[in-house]
This record gives sequence, C-alpha cells and structure tokens, in this order.
Amino acid sequence: KRVLLANFTAHEQHVVIDGISDACRVRRLDEKNAERAMIDAMLWREENWEIVTTENDQLEIVLRPFAVIRVDELR
Repeated sequence: KRVLLANFTAHEQHVVIDGISDACRVRRLDEKNAERAMIDAMLWREENWEIVTTENDQLEIVLRPFAVIRVDELR
C-alpha cells in the first residue's frame, strides 16, 4: 500500500493513517530538502527514506507547511 499526503496550507497538519502495516518507509519533501531535490532529484529519491514503525496499525505524521509525504508499507 502507498499513501501520498500533501499539505496545501502554511500551517503544520497532523494526520493519522489507519490500517497500515507495522513497518513503513517515509519520504518527505518540504522546505528543508526542496533545494536538494531540485539539484539532484535522482540522488534525493534514493537517499531520503526514513523507516518508521506503527502502533495499533496507525501511523501518526506531522506535515510541515506545504509538505508532500509518501508512505510505503514494507510488508
């Protein structure tokens, strides 16, 4: 399963994804790494994964302003 999240506001958004496996990888695109992604998109795609674990089949995510996040289940 893959989930895409986007925050189209200038404020942080808190999201809970239900029914997701206990291990996921997450990639974030926001003001902290947008320049790097534009300079070398292929390298950014390979390097910017974070492995996260969930509790009770739920994943809590904080989206920074104007952020885009991709979540992929690992199992």
